[in-house]
Amino acid sequence: LVFGDNGWVTHTDNGVQYVFDVTKCMFSQGNITEKMRMAQLQCNGEVIVDLFAGIGYFTLPLLVHTGAELVHACEWNPAAVQALRRGLVANNMVDKCVIHEG
Repeated sequence: LVFGDNGWVTHTDNGVQYVFDVTKCMFSQGNITEKMRMAQLQCNGEVIVDLFAGIGYFTLPLLVHTGAELVHACEWNPAAVQALRRGLVANNMVDKCVIHEG
């Protein structure tokens, strides 16, 4: 860490806020095309399962843009789970996601 007392950052991408600790998680801009494609799906009322959800690369765009009713986000990395929780708060989507750890 070069500056500050923690590594938490917020990155906004396609209208979605991703919150993560850069000392423990990464953000991949390499899959922006796929994230944008997922954000354009019509998922009104759908329940979705996101395996290996990470910090919410697909969970968050699905919730913010597609009208999905609920996303089950599965993730084993505790740092990514903590980041996903913060991202859900930042995007006002806490009630629309169930996180399955482990």
